[in-house]
This record gives sequence, structure tokens and C-alpha cells, in this order.
Amino acid sequence: MQRDYVINFWSKAKLRCWSVESLRSLNIDVISKSFLSEVGLPFEVGLTLRFDPEEGEIPRLPKFEHFCRVGFDDFVPICIDESKMGRLVAVEDEEAGTERYVNASVEDFAEFLVYYEQYRTSVRGVSEDEALRLVAATEERMRSADPTAFKDPESWWPMIIEQMRDGML
Repeated sequence: MQRDYVINFWSKAKLRCWSVESLRSLNIDVISKSFLSEVGLPFEVGLTLRFDPEEGEIPRLPKFEHFCRVGFDDFVPICIDESKMGRLVAVEDEEAGTERYVNASVEDFAEFLVYYEQYRTSVRGVSEDEALRLVAATEERMRSADPTAFKDPESWWPMIIEQMRDGML
């Protein structure tokens, strides 16, 4: 997915970028750093996802400094894992460092957020059968874009897809 598509979908006003300075010490590839500084992530997605860059460096989780927090799913930190080439994880237990795989990169995550939001806006008021078709189409697009997100059925996106199928999202 092209950067321009992400920007046009959300609008620049709804995207939050990180400063180049705040990304300087982050141990991820240059492409991901430029994506975060030039495109960013949407401020809010649905009821629970939020991304808002803080001043200074990206906050690191105190007990696990290789996890750099870029946002939250409700109260669960969404982090870049510097020890694994910049993949994204949801750190479900900050004390134990328990993580749930999200995406291979920030760019893949941003693409999935677009697909998820397209689903959310399309599913309102449709029949159950149509809702299930929308879920299947969204899952197919996601699997095609980043197959790693679905390697483990306990990963973050498969759980989101399951909640979508159950009518919870």
C-alpha cells in the first residue's frame, strides 16, 4: 500500500507523526522510521486503538527496553520490538513481557489499520450475512498484505478477525 493512500484515507489531520529526533535512537530500519515521521499512524481507530506520539523519544517499557510503545489497544501497549527487526507486538503483560504478535512492520500495521477501518465503516447496518462477507474480504486482504500476521491463530489480528466474525467489532 502506498504512503499516499494511507494519508488520503485518514487525512493528514487524523494522522500523528513522530519527530525525526524522537526516532533517532530507535533501532529499526530507515524505511519504518521515515514512515513514522512522514506518514504516522491514525490518532484513533474505533473505540480502543489510539496512537499519540509523546515529546522526546518513543517511550520504552521499563522492564523490557526493546519494546518501544507507539500506542495502545485499550490499556495494552502496542510496541515496536527492536530485538526482532521492528515487528509490532501487543505487550499484554508488562511485568512478564508477554507479547502477542501484530505485524512484521509499522508499514504493514498501518495498512491493516486502513483495512480494519474500511470494514468498521462498511459493516454498520448490514445483514449478518453481508457482515460475514465483509469480514472474509478484510481477512483476505490482510493475509495477502502480511501473511506473518496470521501464522499463529493466537496472534493479534486473528483474534480481531474472530471478534469481527462474532459481531463484537
